[in-house]
Amino acid sequence: ALLVISKSSPILTPASLSDDSAKPTNRVIDGKYRVHAEHNYDDQRTLLDAKTPDGTWVTITWYDLSLAQEDMFERYRILLKGLKRKRLLAIYDVVSRPGAHYVVWERPDPTTSQAVASLDKLVGARYEALTDMLAAHHRSLDDGLLRRHKQTGELTLYGLGWQAGYPPETG
Repeated sequence: ALLVISKSSPILTPASLSDDSAKPTNRVIDGKYRVHAEHNYDDQRTLLDAKTPDGTWVTITWYDLSLAQEDMFERYRILLKGLKRKRLLAIYDVVSRPGAHYVVWERPDPTTSQAVASLDKLVGARYEALTDMLAAHHRSLDDGLLRRHKQTGELTLYGLGWQAGYPPETG
């Protein structure tokens, strides 16, 4: 089953592995990610159930982009890389090259990660860093899936979708 955070941020749950809407497959992406099932989310996005080389389940969001959309996706990739460098985002990888535009998301573990019930009560440097970086790219926490990381207990984004037009042109 898909867990739809917002229209722009769908992710897969472990239950999706037995979802009847999934198309079984056994392909490998970039020699690293073994895809077990595909979920056509919309015209531009396919969600893939996959395993990393170490056997960890991940969700890959694969984007089918026009040439005109590649620059917008590149800005999204830069945002994700910046969030990852600051350890604010739970991704394995984000790729943007001709013919391949995708994000490899860690999956939040429902048994060891904690949903954040209310954004209104969050404070602190980590929260401010997240909101500041997102705001600089015309995004907000409402666009993603915010949870407490399973190992560190820190606030972490486990999903932040991209759509054509996001982020908008700046300056």
